[in-house]
Amino acid sequence: MQWVSGVSLPQYLSAATPIMATWAISQILSQARSLDLASLVKQEMSHPVKHIIVTPVPSKVTFIDFDRAQVVGTPTTKNTTQIVQYLTSKWILQLLEGVGLTVDMEGVRGACKRYKKSGSSEDFAVILEI
Repeated sequence: MQWVSGVSLPQYLSAATPIMATWAISQILSQARSLDLASLVKQEMSHPVKHIIVTPVPSKVTFIDFDRAQVVGTPTTKNTTQIVQYLTSKWILQLLEGVGLTVDMEGVRGACKRYKKSGSSEDFAVILEI
């Protein structure tokens, strides 16, 4: 076990610049995608307030608390789609708007539906761009 210092994503976003917020979200999505490809489902991703720590200096995003994680037989899309669900919640969207970022909700929904069906890198890249 290792101590991870930092703040929760909402705390980080409340003081972030648009570039910092975009970086953090990109890192979170990339880590969720890595878990998907490793066939590991981290059960708490739809409401991960206590499970994602952002360290501002040096810039780092860390997922913690894998107690309920499960290894599934094949690659999955569950982590990424759950984290997108969280990132598009009203609370997080308000924080993003507060730093000057807007989210194309229709674009995100469509991209997630395609990613959930295919699990492809191309569909994941579309999520990252939105």
